[in-house]
Amino acid sequence: MRRRAIAIWILVLLSLGFAAGSTLRGSTLRGSTLSDVLQNNVLQDDVPWCHTAPISWDHFRGVPPPDAHARSKAAAIHMTVRWSLSFIVEYNQRSRRWNGYVEEASLVVTNTMQPSLSWVIPGKDSAAVLNHEQRHFDLNEIYRRKLLAGLSRVRGDGGSSEEVRTALNRAIAATAEQILNALAEAQALYDVETAHGTNPTMQAIWDERIDTWLADSNPQELLPAQGLLYLETDVPTPKTRKVPSDQAL
Repeated sequence: MRRRAIAIWILVLLSLGFAAGSTLRGSTLRGSTLSDVLQNNVLQDDVPWCHTAPISWDHFRGVPPPDAHARSKAAAIHMTVRWSLSFIVEYNQRSRRWNGYVEEASLVVTNTMQPSLSWVIPGKDSAAVLNHEQRHFDLNEIYRRKLLAGLSRVRGDGGSSEEVRTALNRAIAATAEQILNALAEAQALYDVETAHGTNPTMQAIWDERIDTWLADSNPQELLPAQGLLYLETDVPTPKTRKVPSDQAL
């Protein structure tokens, strides 16, 4: 009888030891400002943002819309921010709770432009217009860095692995949506204040502002007067919303 009791205790201890060392890997999550169908069509056409390699008019290969001459803009750059990550859920024996976090090595956030979807009206391909479009691309890069930093800090805690998985999924989606929504607002404000690049004074102000943000080593600390670049760490569960990729509105 005593041997049987000892055997039962051994089984219990083995079971607890297994639970204490449990590590679950979450399914890889991906997000983008483009629909999946459109992504597949333009992936091979993508041009990544690069500080030492600015865009040129050779990257604007799309056909202008029929009403392009009636619009207030001479060109439009089509851009995409994509993200992909995996998360890990582990059981903490000391707290007897499950903890989750984004796996740093798996986190990838990219900022690209699509030449086949970007266009310029013939005869309006000036250096000033190109600079305006480049700054749209630069703004995307600022928010790419913010998204990378924001997603890397996502954490989850709960009484079960499923609870933590759900919390992580919500936090990841909420973080991505908040930052991408702020990006869309910043792009729209940029166009309004610069009048699509036709206001040289305001364009110069935005050029300097964007250069300052790009040079900042901590994108989470960016806080202009409009407050559009500010990121709250605690965000609500998002509502479904698609962010437009053509930022030259």
